[in-house]
Amino acid sequence: MTSTRTWRLLLAGTVAFAGAVGVSHATDEGSLVGVKSRGELEQLDVLLRAGGVPPEVSRKLFGQEGAAYSIDTSYFANRTQTPQLHVTYDEIFVVLSGAATLRLGGELIDGKPHQGDPNEIRSPNMKGGITQTIATGAVVSVPRGTVHQVIPGVGHIHYMVIKVLGKP
Repeated sequence: MTSTRTWRLLLAGTVAFAGAVGVSHATDEGSLVGVKSRGELEQLDVLLRAGGVPPEVSRKLFGQEGAAYSIDTSYFANRTQTPQLHVTYDEIFVVLSGAATLRLGGELIDGKPHQGDPNEIRSPNMKGGITQTIATGAVVSVPRGTVHQVIPGVGHIHYMVIKVLGKP
């Protein structure tokens, strides 16, 4: 389990990073600029820990349309992520809590575009690749075109996903 101090440092670092690269603007509704007190930041902390910030909200908090990156959060409990690969962006996972087995590399078996998006390919099955255990504090790079799957087993994993968009 992540200590409160470590969690707050990670969240503060994310806030500082977002401010430093200019992803938040004072006029954007829902941007981090609107977080003015420690109490509001702690409320965001609680939502992130609980997996209560869906991707469409976290994109508003941590990015903007047309930016070179986006940041989402993912939370899996007692279920397995579908094997997938992304054609047009790299991903960086920062594990906030929990643990999982990560399958990385290999091939999708009969992969198909997810919800009609030709840049996200998914399949119920993959073959090959390597497996490793990832846990709180781990940082993992998944280059575009790399098949990956997160398998938390009987527990949970909560991680931040930084998607680096555009040309490699």
